[in-house]
Amino acid sequence: MAYTSKDFNKCLFNPCEIDMWVEYPQLLEVKEVSPYVTEKLMKYIICVYDYKSPIVINNRELKIRKQLAAEFAGYDLMKDDLKPIFELSAEHVIKAVDLFLKKFIHSRVWYMICCNENIFFEYGQRMLQPVSNKSEDGKPMTEKAITEAMVLKTKLSDDMATIDERLDAAYKRLYGGEQVDKFLSGSTSPERIAFERANKN
Repeated sequence: MAYTSKDFNKCLFNPCEIDMWVEYPQLLEVKEVSPYVTEKLMKYIICVYDYKSPIVINNRELKIRKQLAAEFAGYDLMKDDLKPIFELSAEHVIKAVDLFLKKFIHSRVWYMICCNENIFFEYGQRMLQPVSNKSEDGKPMTEKAITEAMVLKTKLSDDMATIDERLDAAYKRLYGGEQVDKFLSGSTSPERIAFERANKN
């Protein structure tokens, strides 16, 4: 789906504006967080962290949401190093997102959703790592250590299930029951991504 300026009308700031800093001088406060906070990054933040963004509403999966937002903002998904942005591993990105959410969005529910979605996928990354029979220094792990690692994974799995339920409840609080059902039923699939890209201008 090719988003237009009209699609972002409900957002606090429209990322389709040519010069965000001129059109929305209040956003200069976010820009002042770091010289690395570019207009491109600002557009990405709006697309991902304004819960009225059509990219948020139309895509349940956070990973896909971030990819579509980055592409829309002008990043090259193949050439640009987007890991610091996607994983919030760069300090200036964390500070900019945090300031944007607290200063402009003013929704504790949405802030909680953003935090819980990130921790959910951090847990998932740890779950995907196999339990090794060797420690980091290459020495064999004891049966007790291996068992403890497996127990930890079980705990992570339980926590992920709890976070998932918490997220569903939070989305219903944010959007309302009927609206969130539409949101959940519109979860992004590979087929949908292919269809949307094929129909871009």
